Amino acid sequence: MADTPNINELKEACGSDELSHVFTFLESQDMTEDEGFLIRMGDESTKLRAKLDKRNDTIDEAWSFGPDNEVAKAGEHCLVESQVRDRRRLDLIAQLLLLTREGLEEKKAHIEKIKAIQTQKRGLGSPVFDKLEAELAKTTLSIPATKGFEFGSGFAGYSAIC
Repeated sequence: MADTPNINELKEACGSDELSHVFTFLESQDMTEDEGFLIRMGDESTKLRAKLDKRNDTIDEAWSFGPDNEVAKAGEHCLVESQVRDRRRLDLIAQLLLLTREGLEEKKAHIEKIKAIQTQKRGLGSPVFDKLEAELAKTTLSIPATKGFEFGSGFAGYSAIC
C-alpha cells in the first residue's frame, strides 16, 4: 500500500476509513472555510463602500472651496487618487467573492459526485452481480452451446419452486 500520511490523518479526523467519507469531509471543511471567508470579505466590502461614500462627500466639500484655494485643490487631488485606488480594491474584493462563491458550488458538486459514486458502488445489483458465482455464470453462458449449469441444489431446487 502506498504511503498516505495525509489521507491517514484525514481518516482519523473524520472518524472513518472510507475514502468517500474522507474526501467529503475534506470538501466540507474547505466549504466552511470559504463561507467564513465570504462573511469576512463581505464585511470588508461593506466597510470599504461606506468609506468610498464618505470620501465622495469630502471631495465634494473640498471642491466647494473653489479653484483658487490651493490647499483644497491639493487635498481634493489626494482624495481622488485614494478614491480610484479603493474602487479598484472594491472591484477586486467583488471578484474574490464571486470566485469563492463559484468554488463553493464546485465543492458542492464534488461532494455530490463522491456520494453518487459511493451510492452506485452500493447499488442494487452489486451484492449479487460481483460474486464469484455470477462471474462464472457470465463466463459459462457466453459459450454458445451452454443452456445452463448448477450450483448448490441446482435445477432440482428450481423445479421444487415451480
